[in-house]
Amino acid sequence: MSAAFLAPARQLATKAELAKSFQAEQKQVDATMKAAHKSGNGQEAFDSAEVKEFFGKFNEACKETDLGWTWGAIGAEPHSSLKPVTVAVTGAGTAQGVAVLLRIGSGFIMGPNQPVNLQLLGADASVVKELKDCALPLVSNITAASSADQAFKGADLAILLEGSNADFAAHGKALAKGANTSFVAAVGCTNTLIAASNAKGMAPQQFTAITRMGQEVAETALANAASLKNTTSVSNVVVWGNDVVDYSSAQVDGKWAGAIMENMVNSRQETSPVQNAEAICEHMRDWATGTDGKWVSMGMPTVGDYGMGEGLVYSVPVVCETKFKVKRVGGIPIGQELASAMESNRADLLKEKEAVKAML
Repeated sequence: MSAAFLAPARQLATKAELAKSFQAEQKQVDATMKAAHKSGNGQEAFDSAEVKEFFGKFNEACKETDLGWTWGAIGAEPHSSLKPVTVAVTGAGTAQGVAVLLRIGSGFIMGPNQPVNLQLLGADASVVKELKDCALPLVSNITAASSADQAFKGADLAILLEGSNADFAAHGKALAKGANTSFVAAVGCTNTLIAASNAKGMAPQQFTAITRMGQEVAETALANAASLKNTTSVSNVVVWGNDVVDYSSAQVDGKWAGAIMENMVNSRQETSPVQNAEAICEHMRDWATGTDGKWVSMGMPTVGDYGMGEGLVYSVPVVCETKFKVKRVGGIPIGQELASAMESNRADLLKEKEAVKAML
């Protein structure tokens, strides 16, 4: 794990202090923008001197400290009628893990009114204290677990962010023991396979691999090529396997993006802990609440479609329905170059599986 992914408590203290310093003005700007959008004057409000001044200060602060989660926090309010959802997170003491936790506690996964309990593996007491200092509005309780059994006990959702092969095997066993009705997402297709294989009694459909980071990078590249400010109008970008990016079905504003892609080159880009956290939370949000017909990429157990065979976890395009129901997208044309890349990735995953077969 690189030093960039470590999250000392002093960094969290900065987050808490900065969040509080911006809060009053941020709420005012948020209310102004929402009212303006409702009346059809969103761009006019965004171009106002007051709003520009705020975003200038806020965006400058964000260059050094993750404050993206605060936009959810200022509008979140737990409903007392809702029972807290328990979310277990491993790798909770890393910068990526903390960024995920800040977003969970601000409603990025389950919405602005659903309270949550956080059970953390890999976070010490100082991290818990500083998370509390951030005053996450939806968090009912935070527990720093001393073991996988404690972290996963009673969990409704589990997010597995890091660990060795042996750790993922242990996590699968602990989930089966203490949270066998939970829904589990892990970073990495083979990591997911290991955890699912060791979770005896749990259905394969309770596990997905998070491959959304690659989709997010690819969508941003396409949006940039189309001179768009964001990726809202970009759709049908697919990640196959671990990291094979497919633009062949991509659309911009509902139209095939072939002309835009002519000068694009697929390339791997390093993502930041915050970018990863946002992708992880979007994966979980879509799985939990649905995508309204939009395609997203998720690592799923292979079932023989697209020539993948069986016995692997492999990212495919899916449409998420509500409450963790997923429908695979079929009938996508696969050209020769893409087919070759997909098969190469499948072969790599088979090698990874062979290397960890003693743990399956």
